[in-house]
Amino acid sequence: GIPLAAAVAYAEGVPMSFNRKIPNVRSLRDLEREVDRYGGHSLIEGEFSSGDRVALLDDVVTLFDSKEVAIRQLELEMARRGVEDVEVAAVLVLIDRGRDTQQRAAEAGVRLSALATLRDGGLDMLKNVASETEIGVLRDYIQNYEKYQSAEVRADLRTQALDYKAKMAQK
Repeated sequence: GIPLAAAVAYAEGVPMSFNRKIPNVRSLRDLEREVDRYGGHSLIEGEFSSGDRVALLDDVVTLFDSKEVAIRQLELEMARRGVEDVEVAAVLVLIDRGRDTQQRAAEAGVRLSALATLRDGGLDMLKNVASETEIGVLRDYIQNYEKYQSAEVRADLRTQALDYKAKMAQK
């Protein structure tokens, strides 16, 4: 997400900041457990002023967990710095993989906007880029996310991808 945010900030002439990735943090619960262990390090890098409105920019959203963590990191960092009334106005992503993300964003009190949403026909954009097999896997992933958390399933997909790549190299 950082290269994307840097490019947008440069092109638009707006300031940029970024959240620090904290080891072992993938959810709000993890963040609350680990934040004190992180010590005095900044949770967010960048300059802020009271009343700032910010947009979080990232490449993809699947479950919204990492976006919730970033929002909370911003809140905690602003409290540490004594900067008041900094508001996350929106979360902007290139691809929304469509796992209840809009609902989770609404519950967090932010607007989520995506360039493409895979659950709502966004896969059609891939028709001339990806194989029917790849599109089928993506479609299944959107519907059956839990299935793809299995190491065995991921290993099988990796093997299939390597076999396909080798087959295409022979042509």
